[in-house]
Amino acid sequence: MPDSYHDRMTMEPATYTGELPASAAGYQRADAYHAGDGVQAFYTDGLFSFSVFEAKRGSTPDDFDDATKFQVDGEDYRRIVRASTVWVYWAAPDRSYVLVGDLPPDHLEQVLQALPEPGDRGLFVRIWRRLFG
Repeated sequence: MPDSYHDRMTMEPATYTGELPASAAGYQRADAYHAGDGVQAFYTDGLFSFSVFEAKRGSTPDDFDDATKFQVDGEDYRRIVRASTVWVYWAAPDRSYVLVGDLPPDHLEQVLQALPEPGDRGLFVRIWRRLFG
């Protein structure tokens, strides 16, 4: 295969230094990879696994516009459930997150409690970014 194909099909390992914990509700961060302008952190407990994609905060991905809204500890999330996977989106003040995995429902809530909390940007930050980008 041409090198360009190989480069597109493999993910470059990353040294993770962001807000995601080394472990979450019994799941260990096994690896991290560069994912576009962000990072993908892969967690496993040996049976179940999930990835969390972390990127600079942006608008809600279109796929989550009609997603089910739910709360964990009073915090808002958006969820898409498929036969073998769950997708969860949330935004913190400066970062956006998407979790993708095969977690049981009770594990999902515990994992979300261990990850960065959703939150809005402060008023000053919103005004500054509207004026200066």
